[in-house]
Amino acid sequence: MELRQGLRASQHGPRRGGVLSGAYLDVFAHEPLPADSPLWDLPDVIVTPHTAGHSDGNEARVAGIFLDNLRRWVRGEPLLNRVA
Repeated sequence: MELRQGLRASQHGPRRGGVLSGAYLDVFAHEPLPADSPLWDLPDVIVTPHTAGHSDGNEARVAGIFLDNLRRWVRGEPLLNRVA
């Protein structure tokens, strides 16, 4: 199903045979999402900016974790936050 079809279905919900009853969207072809986008007005759609998870000091924390893991890797130590 294309996103466009899914959003159309979410507007009508299951009562009209739609597949989706709602959607949470945070990634768009063009960001930020324009203020005049119809997505903002859909009743069963939650729209957030793709960068909503950023906060003050985020870049410094990420750099610190990277540098710590680089030191660990060079020493042959286990890495932090490893996803297996």
